[in-house]
Amino acid sequence: MTITKEWLIQLAKKHGVTDATKLESSQVTLQNFVFKLRENKYEVDEGFFIELADALGLQYIPRMDLKADLAAAIPYLILKENLFLPLSISEGRVRVATANPFNSDFFNVLKSLFGAEVEVCVASTEAVEEAIDKGYSGIHERRALKELRYRSPDESAFRVLYPWQRSVILGFIILFSVLFVLNYPLSFIVLFSLINIAYFCVNPVKFYIAFKGFRGSRRAVHVSSKDVESLQEKDLPVYTILVPVYREAKALRHVLKNMYSLDYPKEKF
Repeated sequence: MTITKEWLIQLAKKHGVTDATKLESSQVTLQNFVFKLRENKYEVDEGFFIELADALGLQYIPRMDLKADLAAAIPYLILKENLFLPLSISEGRVRVATANPFNSDFFNVLKSLFGAEVEVCVASTEAVEEAIDKGYSGIHERRALKELRYRSPDESAFRVLYPWQRSVILGFIILFSVLFVLNYPLSFIVLFSLINIAYFCVNPVKFYIAFKGFRGSRRAVHVSSKDVESLQEKDLPVYTILVPVYREAKALRHVLKNMYSLDYPKEKF
């Protein structure tokens, strides 16, 4: 059976795609069809990949049978960009699962890299991405906990207090303790006096911030669809997303999946 782009469009319509206008573009080819499905956020059910595997004479691997043990052997972005997952690597053969079995150029690179034949199996996009995130969850957890601490200590919350802050607090506690022993009524007078002074000094700042916020709430910025479409990726700002993952490693792959589903350049995260 000859697989064509038109056949894939009909198959996509059969399995959940209602408006295939974007898939009919000349920029969509047989080789990048599955990638364009993901890029344009088209959702197809598992039956799409089952029928595709059957038409190509390839094995289909259900989500529950995908093993993520070897995911970390390949760089994360390469796995994500090419929607593939290594299943086994042995002498003379590399077995992979992919959502895009038409990615022949990439498979040729794998063949040259490993010096072995590449056996291609088919799995759904969601299953492959979930397995990749599962395989990398431990690595992402370690990076999230420690990388920022070493790469940019000032942005990390690992160190709660600077040394001078600890010294000031410790010195105050020692002085207060000594004063309490010598004259405990005076110690409380000093303590509450300092608290009141701090309170009256901070209040004007709080009122100023509240006033600025109130004034800003009256201002509206209108962004049209045309403005959004005219934006260039190189002009978009870089966002740092702080993800709470300590003791929440199970949720990490879901958070990452949602992050990569955002319609925003991934290199800007």
